[in-house]
Amino acid sequence: GEYELLLGSPQTPAPHYEIERIRQTILTVPSAPADCGPLEENPEYSAAHGMLSAAGTQKTLLWAVLILAVLLLAGLTLRSARNLPPKPPGEA
Repeated sequence: GEYELLLGSPQTPAPHYEIERIRQTILTVPSAPADCGPLEENPEYSAAHGMLSAAGTQKTLLWAVLILAVLLLAGLTLRSARNLPPKPPGEA
């Protein structure tokens, strides 16, 4: 269906969502207990494989750039703090 976003109109009624219309149906559906087995490791999952995927590579690169930027800014801050002339006694 079509949707419109209305902003700043106090006369406009509150929106109604599709899930609201079937809420009572959802609440009346009986639940069933889950039949879960023991927890096991997933043999097809590999953390290294996740890091080598496109998304993993991007995350790793982002963290590397952020860490490098923090180290660079910390180094520049320390360097500029060392180069400040000492304050004369009695100044705050």
